[in-house]
Amino acid sequence: MPAPLPDMMRTIFGYSGQDPLLFGISGSINVAFGLVAILGFISPVKFAPVLLLQVCYKLIWFIVVLLPSFIVGSVPGYGWIFAGIFATYVIGDLIAIPFPVVFERETK
Repeated sequence: MPAPLPDMMRTIFGYSGQDPLLFGISGSINVAFGLVAILGFISPVKFAPVLLLQVCYKLIWFIVVLLPSFIVGSVPGYGWIFAGIFATYVIGDLIAIPFPVVFERETK
């Protein structure tokens, strides 16, 4: 049984599960974020918004996509590969993001 949320999104947006255009867009976005994140590890303050966005969308993916699939027992093998790659980036981002600098109050 597939996870409920991805099926609901397919129904709402009216696209098939393996639409190559949508798959290509999401793949391109993930590769772009990955490449820019490498710059974020070199200069975390400059690229903090990218790193924060990356942490957020990957954590949302874990909670909204992977967890429901895991609960119903339908995580394919490649899902665990994505989870491992995403977990690596989340951990790296949490280490690299200078949270005190990002969330400090500006005084002017």
